Amino acid sequence: MEKMVELVKNELSKGLTQMGLAKKIGISQGGIQDILYSKKNFTYETRKKVADYFHIPITMLYDEPAEAQRFGKITERRDDELVMYKKICASQEDTIESQAKTIALLEKENARLSALPRPIVVSEVNESQEQHRVSM
Repeated sequence: MEKMVELVKNELSKGLTQMGLAKKIGISQGGIQDILYSKKNFTYETRKKVADYFHIPITMLYDEPAEAQRFGKITERRDDELVMYKKICASQEDTIESQAKTIALLEKENARLSALPRPIVVSEVNESQEQHRVSM
């Protein structure tokens, strides 16, 4: 936690406000104050946001090596899951985009075909001639 306090204090010394830093990190201003005054044990998510903001491994934000190692393993697993999830989402987006393009092409072709004159079917001609003969 000392590292997190040090990083936040250093960032604030550059003229950034607590609120400004909180917004950049993605936590509340109260979260910044909690870090500054070491008021609580922070969640993985809070530590991850701070680590991401400062471009450091999350394990650097834990004081105990065992704690850092345990959360390092969790981080690796979560990062792997996130990468896989992003790949799945990208694949689904590609599929949806491809399907949308196909639908657009089919609609365009349907409109083009609908604009063409309708061919006369021989059976319709014969029926029309029969109706004409009967009416005479």
